[in-house]
Amino acid sequence: MQRGASLVRFIELQATRRFLWSPVFFGIGISLYFAVHREPEQIVLWAMLVGAGLCVGGAIIIRGLMGVAVMFTAAILLGFGWSGMRARMVAEPVLWQRYYGPVTGEVYHIDQSAAGHRRVWMRDVYLSAKTKAGQVGRARVSMTSTIGHTPQIGDIVMVSAHLSPPPGPAEPGGFDFQKFAWFLGVGAVGYARAPPVLWDRPKNPTWQMVVSDFRFQVADWMAARMPERTAGIAIAITVGLRHKLDDDVTASLRQANLAHLLAISGLHMGLMTALVFAVVRFLLILNMRIALYAPVKQIAAGVALIFGFGYLLLSGQSIATERAFVMASVVFVAIILSRRALTLRALALAAWIVLLLRPEALISPGFQMSFAATLGLICGFDALQRTRLAKMNRVIRWVANAIASAAFAGMATAPFAAAHFNLMPHYGVIANFFAIPIMAFVVMPGALATSILGPLGGGGLGVFVMDFGLNWILQIAQFVSGLDGAVSLIKAPQPGTLALIGGGMCVGLLALGWLRAVGAGLLVCATLWWATTPRPDVLIADTANLAGILGPEGRVLSREKGAGFVANSWLENDGDDVSQAESAKRRSGGDWVRISKALPAGAENCDGPIFVVASWDRMARCDTITLWDLSKSGARAGYLQPNGTLKWKTAREVTGRRLWNDAKIRRARLQ
Repeated sequence: MQRGASLVRFIELQATRRFLWSPVFFGIGISLYFAVHREPEQIVLWAMLVGAGLCVGGAIIIRGLMGVAVMFTAAILLGFGWSGMRARMVAEPVLWQRYYGPVTGEVYHIDQSAAGHRRVWMRDVYLSAKTKAGQVGRARVSMTSTIGHTPQIGDIVMVSAHLSPPPGPAEPGGFDFQKFAWFLGVGAVGYARAPPVLWDRPKNPTWQMVVSDFRFQVADWMAARMPERTAGIAIAITVGLRHKLDDDVTASLRQANLAHLLAISGLHMGLMTALVFAVVRFLLILNMRIALYAPVKQIAAGVALIFGFGYLLLSGQSIATERAFVMASVVFVAIILSRRALTLRALALAAWIVLLLRPEALISPGFQMSFAATLGLICGFDALQRTRLAKMNRVIRWVANAIASAAFAGMATAPFAAAHFNLMPHYGVIANFFAIPIMAFVVMPGALATSILGPLGGGGLGVFVMDFGLNWILQIAQFVSGLDGAVSLIKAPQPGTLALIGGGMCVGLLALGWLRAVGAGLLVCATLWWATTPRPDVLIADTANLAGILGPEGRVLSREKGAGFVANSWLENDGDDVSQAESAKRRSGGDWVRISKALPAGAENCDGPIFVVASWDRMARCDTITLWDLSKSGARAGYLQPNGTLKWKTAREVTGRRLWNDAKIRRARLQ
């Protein structure tokens, strides 16, 4: 009897954190929607939303543990139903097949491709009226030509381009670009070798066009006043444009675990708004009357909030920056309301806001890493406050806090960074310990001084300070990345591994008492699953233009050039640091894979492990897979069995039939 009462008290103790757990269960519902293998009917989604509403009503009436369980059920139903509705709300037409011809549309976003070309995102796209490939609402086109008109946001341009539907995963369980493009509303991607032509430009520019023009003017102004290696970083952290970044600089920052400094995210938004808050508060208290009678702290928080919104507009309003602004807004609104700012409740509220606006953000690396880092910092410093460190000398405490910040954030984000980027920097804590203070106390104040003094003609001082700080950060990155064993390459995990890691972190950090040990157990299980899962012995691209065999020396690719994105994805997921050309020169140890348009002589006898990609012949003999098969199944992965046969797994088996990858499903669900 006493043991049962103790168990009830333990559960009631966990229930005191029900608000902290509510976004976790909402995220579970979102994860379940993306995990199902067939698109749910709309009536099912409506039923879940209605069920969530009924559960909320029940949770208000029902008290105690049963009420908490009903509330968590409501969060799961809401997450599943709202994700499905969101997927239908963002629906745009998707190209049916490849297309080449004139493409006309309005430029609404500009960024840079991996090859360094200007990439324009177009809406209200119109293709040739005679095409059988269909029409799309939005398209992404890489402009390889450096002549002709340079597109700007708001331009209506026309260009001859090669377009295709968004590609599926490069391998089963890999990054699903089709899903990514679907939630961005992009129905076609491609490239243009011909120069674009300006078709028209609105006579009354919108505020988005004005902001975009200003961003590029700021970028050009900085590029003209700073060395090339630091100008690219300065432009990236102020206006969010990466077209001036040097590849070597990016590589050294990534290997030193400092690549997060390039993206305007929680760190930059937090540093900039905190700096504005501190400066405004200091200026206000210089006047004794204001200091005594005005709510100085609340006024400074309001100014910082307005400045953060301006920074959001200036940076291009990326998803990561929007998420950072939401988190900063929660903190400063808490200050305005005289509440404690950076708490687990504030983090839970920010998670609710972000996931309600964009439920698909849950599966993005930016969301996972930013919230994991913040959760690790809050819980870590909360634990430090209960140690003797809080009573030590201020200088010692500051140094310890700096080391702890780098350690907590690094440990929390390490598994997500390794899973998404296949890199594990070993000296990232050291690099962040030295680089983040420079970013906080030199670079960001320089950026703030540039923004304030620039219109007055004194921006040169801010640029000088930024260049000085960024040079030091680059020196740190180059030193750390050059150390022996600075980086380990990590193979990609199986789908579901990150969900287990995220669940383990939430249980370990949000739960109370011995339940935290369960979180540690989940993390151990996820690590063992990750380490023991084998990579595919054979990989076949969905277009049959590339194949790869995993041999003793690593993966052997079937060609030295072409299909570079797929080849690099395979090698990175293997944790293999070689180029495509080097991989193709390895000895395969036998004629395992052959890509041809006809079956070779002797293949009918099935002598040896021969795999052939034939033409559109539906006849499948031996281990033959045709283009027809690949068009239906997507990329394939083969696992060698003890009896010498290959067990195949297809991309379609992993992703299922969803809105973003099946035209029949789209037509049936969106009518």
